[in-house]
Amino acid sequence: MQSTNHDSLIQEIDDDLARKQMEALWKKYAPFVIGGALAIIVATAGITGWKNYTTQAEQKATQALVEIVDKDYKTPEEKIAAFESFAKGSSKKPLVVFAKFEAAAVALEQSKRDQAIALYDGMAADASVDPLYRGLADLFSVQAQLDSGDPAALEARLAPLMTMENPWHFSAYEFAGYLALRVGDKEKAGKLFADLKAMPDAPASLAMRASDIAQWLSEGK
Repeated sequence: MQSTNHDSLIQEIDDDLARKQMEALWKKYAPFVIGGALAIIVATAGITGWKNYTTQAEQKATQALVEIVDKDYKTPEEKIAAFESFAKGSSKKPLVVFAKFEAAAVALEQSKRDQAIALYDGMAADASVDPLYRGLADLFSVQAQLDSGDPAALEARLAPLMTMENPWHFSAYEFAGYLALRVGDKEKAGKLFADLKAMPDAPASLAMRASDIAQWLSEGK
């Protein structure tokens, strides 16, 4: 009996150490994900949409949106309101979507996570939004909830984005890996990061993070 209790205690200590190491790894790398290349991805998505809008009226609408982006407002709330007002008043769907992405980005910068998530979720659920942007909205909504949302629900949202033909699959794999780490599923996380590391054309910084974490997990640290 004494030996059994001793073994149980040792196992409990090992499990606790593993959990603490997982938490340390999450804290080390999560900021790169949560604060990642949001502006770059949104800008790319916006520019892609803008390329199809070249008439004078459409150029005018684009210029109005650019002015909101560049203008210094007294408060972040005023800038968010300006983006939302533009979105409500414009009939140019790609520009509306871009305005909402920008509003959500400002909201996140101000720690207004619920407001940002609501904007992302609204776009993700809007069938009139281009599937490319709906997927991006799903991705950003998950990103905003990586450290607090329900892991199973977030994983379900990532699943359709993880197919190789989806343009967001690299980030979707990374986010899924962090969710696995967050719940302590070392085996699943290891496979996700190893798969991500092996993907051709993965962004260099992302592949490096995946390689570091996959190695850490394979060594059982």
